[in-house]
Amino acid sequence: MFTFLLSIENENDRAFVEKLYIKYGKKIYLVAFGVLGKKEDAEDCLQDVMRIIIDNLQLFSSVEEENLIRLLVKCTRNTAIDKYRAEKRKRSKELSLDEPDENGETAELSDGADGIEDILINKETRRRLNEIIAQIPPVYRDILFFRYDLSLKYSEIARLLGVSESVVKVRLYRAKQALLKTKKEELYELRKK
Repeated sequence: MFTFLLSIENENDRAFVEKLYIKYGKKIYLVAFGVLGKKEDAEDCLQDVMRIIIDNLQLFSSVEEENLIRLLVKCTRNTAIDKYRAEKRKRSKELSLDEPDENGETAELSDGADGIEDILINKETRRRLNEIIAQIPPVYRDILFFRYDLSLKYSEIARLLGVSESVVKVRLYRAKQALLKTKKEELYELRKK
């Protein structure tokens, strides 16, 4: 973080970025971790978001305080999703467990891989659930993310979004309804796994 601060020449801008880091750094990290699921990737994403803030200081410094957290959450989610997709593309290029390499041989799991099937099923279930959730409107995705990925209380979500708790509860209900309306059978299949 300190190397980023050193790159800022204006003292007021440096103080603003430092204030954002101190006040919202942990929240940015949690949002990134919710998407990426790895500590190192979430830390990298936090650094990427701080770089975005520095590169767009005029935008971030002109936003009102109550809207700043929303902007930071959206920026963090988008950055984390981009990072997730890049990692996914990278992994897809690597040798697959099922696909033969250029010698016609397939990779196999070692004998000590007890429970690996359960881990892979859970990862696949989580990935598919995220794909399903990505198909509903962003206002509902955000509510689901805050409530279930970050485990925030209704009051905390309401404060973050600048709405009442009853609006949060209604949006959460509508998000669940939207999921059931479009992907009911698939969700029940995922639940069985």
